[in-house]
Amino acid sequence: MSSLAAFLTELPGWFLWGGIFLPGALLLLLLIAHLEWKLQETEAELSAAPNPRDTAYRFCYGTRMRPRRGAGQRMHT
Repeated sequence: MSSLAAFLTELPGWFLWGGIFLPGALLLLLLIAHLEWKLQETEAELSAAPNPRDTAYRFCYGTRMRPRRGAGQRMHT
């Protein structure tokens, strides 16, 4: 008999169920719920915006809405 088979025969079922499977499954369910909540929040914000591209730009680059200067352009003051 291999050492893994011997270990699994001595391992109590309640430990395997309550100590390994259940916490892992609960963490995965919590992660799915959190991602769904964030997705709904983002969809609500995008649908309320007059121009969804502006909102997507804010998500990526912050609140600054000015276009970036290209290479070789100077600021006009």
